[in-house]
Amino acid sequence: MFIILFSNQLMCSLCIAMGLRVTTH
Repeated sequence: MFIILFSNQLMCSLCIAMGLRVTTH
């Protein structure tokens, strides 16, 4: 369960990073 939570959080972080890149560029 913890691993899944960590993975989900990591993916969310990646999603946010990608979104920021798209908005900046």
